[in-house]
Amino acid sequence: MPYDAACFGGDRLAEIAALHEVDVSPELAAIGREGPLSAARVGHGRTLRLAGQLDFQSAPAVMKVLDAHFDGERRLDLADVSYVDVSGMRALRGRADRSLTIAGASHPVRELVALLAWDTDPAVAVVDPP
Repeated sequence: MPYDAACFGGDRLAEIAALHEVDVSPELAAIGREGPLSAARVGHGRTLRLAGQLDFQSAPAVMKVLDAHFDGERRLDLADVSYVDVSGMRALRGRADRSLTIAGASHPVRELVALLAWDTDPAVAVVDPP
């Protein structure tokens, strides 16, 4: 569930993050500044969970954060992405030689994965969350 950082103080956000076992790292704040999209690290920081609308407006911030802070395989939880466009999906992919695992995908994400033929790309895996 996304939380508007403007509505909560730092201490309150820390409490919320601890209750939900997520990491709302400062480097992820850039994602929430552009449009209705929020981000948190889950699974001991190995997975980036996005919630909201991943579109052309938020894509540059997402790409910048991923390139700066997520080396190697990208593991994303997109179950709470309510809208996604092609620019948003491309921001997630990064370099073509990097593998991408989407662990949890909303219906709009699954539709766009199929449309882009990522479901036939061996470097992209869409799996159900554990």
